[in-house]
Amino acid sequence: VANGNYTLRLHFVEPVMSGANQRVFSVAAEGRTIISNLDLHAEAGARTAVVKSFDLAVNDGTLNLRLFSTKDNAIISGIELVPQDSESPQFTEIQWSDRNAASPVTRSEALKGVVDGKLYVFGGFSGSAGPIVRSDVYDPKTNGWTRIADLPARITHVGVAVVGRDIYFAGAYTGLKATGYDQSFATRNVWKYNVDSNTFTSVTPLPEARGSGALVYTDGALHFFGGVDTSRRDRGEHWMMKLDGSNTWVAKAVNPDPRSHMGYAALDGKVYAIGGQHNTDANLTTRTTVQAYDPATNKWTDLAGMSRGISHIGSSTFAMGARLIVVGGEYAHLKGVADVQAYDPRANAWTQLTALPFTNNSTVADVIDGYIYNTTGSRQSMYVGKPVA
Repeated sequence: VANGNYTLRLHFVEPVMSGANQRVFSVAAEGRTIISNLDLHAEAGARTAVVKSFDLAVNDGTLNLRLFSTKDNAIISGIELVPQDSESPQFTEIQWSDRNAASPVTRSEALKGVVDGKLYVFGGFSGSAGPIVRSDVYDPKTNGWTRIADLPARITHVGVAVVGRDIYFAGAYTGLKATGYDQSFATRNVWKYNVDSNTFTSVTPLPEARGSGALVYTDGALHFFGGVDTSRRDRGEHWMMKLDGSNTWVAKAVNPDPRSHMGYAALDGKVYAIGGQHNTDANLTTRTTVQAYDPATNKWTDLAGMSRGISHIGSSTFAMGARLIVVGGEYAHLKGVADVQAYDPRANAWTQLTALPFTNNSTVADVIDGYIYNTTGSRQSMYVGKPVA
């Protein structure tokens, strides 16, 4: 490779072993040990992706990697080497078009996850019905929707994270009656939806009841933070649970700006909290706050803030390449925006991208095969955005 500074991402999965301490190995890059005694099953379980990211310099024209075993054989699934001067995608323009594939039901503040190039959309508020259990999956290849299993309860304002072929849900606002907006504003419940079995199962509950918090997966662990308690007070507690069978939530560094309705995502092994709000409904104040949490140091770091406070972006914030993208949201109570923004961690800077053709509050957005898909929220259409360099 050309001499220079790079980001090295190593991709792993444990395809065979049935328990911890059956395969243990280390990795060195450029003569330096960068991973010591990695046990994939202990960290993430079987058949679950693990990505490790490192900064390194190549000075002799060759990237030198060495994998050496402590127990059984070392294993690796992918090697990704990205020049740091090309880490940030260069596009600022997005060409938006209507796919003519509207959501089968009206819904806002829905939940989402992308698995196998398909967009899964769960629940949300649907007009006078309030929170609904109906869920559907959109396939860009067929440009069509398919109904899937209903949610286990009438929930919204849930932290959602995709782990392999599972989608986790933690905390929620929960509808108390068959229809309408009478709700409890926090729960300890955690569920897991599997795309293959099309079923939901219960997972270890949160230590305390929360709603409208964030759930992020990185390096074999789930991180839940923020949200509100049963009295709708902003909370900053942060809990982590390794997906290694321990089934235990462990307290981690409290988020220094307790808030709800924020955007959240993982990128290069760090957990990001973006925007959000203090208080709720007519009393809410949107936040410009942006922070990153490093699991290695158990610390939160303040980063460059958004140009204006935006909340209701939990289902429309996602990683795309080396940047984080935020689509839509609201700047004040029920006041939607058309903004599409990108945050570059390396430059610690925000870039305004081509806005949506309309304002869209509490919407769903994510990237599939390099295109941005946006649906539900203030309108039910399915728009696709093509990045243009």
